[in-house]
Amino acid sequence: MEKELYKFNTIVIKKITGHIPSIVLQKPERDEINRIQRREFLRIPALLNAKILVSDLEDTGKKQHDMLITIINISGGGFRFSGVNPYFKKGTYIQDILYFEKDKTTIMEIGFEGEIVNIIHPPTNQELVEYGVKFKEISNAHQDMIIQYCMKKQIEINNVNG
Repeated sequence: MEKELYKFNTIVIKKITGHIPSIVLQKPERDEINRIQRREFLRIPALLNAKILVSDLEDTGKKQHDMLITIINISGGGFRFSGVNPYFKKGTYIQDILYFEKDKTTIMEIGFEGEIVNIIHPPTNQELVEYGVKFKEISNAHQDMIIQYCMKKQIEINNVNG
């Protein structure tokens, strides 16, 4: 069973002493309670040009085409990319191949099945949207390649920042 963590501001109404000390808190409003997201993998900022092969898009009527994307961050559990608004919907499954530059001489080809789990509309640009993709199916070898890439990049970030 996965336990969820939540964060909210409140006021202590009463302190109760006794065998088991307790406190009584003021109940926060529902919209003031925020779920804290736990990550299983190191996520690193990235600006990676990538190409995904998009299949069976209802909006375009095309059976299959390449879509160029910019990955904003990546982890062994998924990635976030920017795109035009609105292209994908939350809950959309993507069963494709992700191509991106591992380094200047190596292109990584990652087969995956993922789901759009988050859509962020940046306040600075209404035509651009950030999509969070969670890997649903990915081989251990491909996931290991991404994790190694993230660790290498984190070391580079730490070395630059001192």
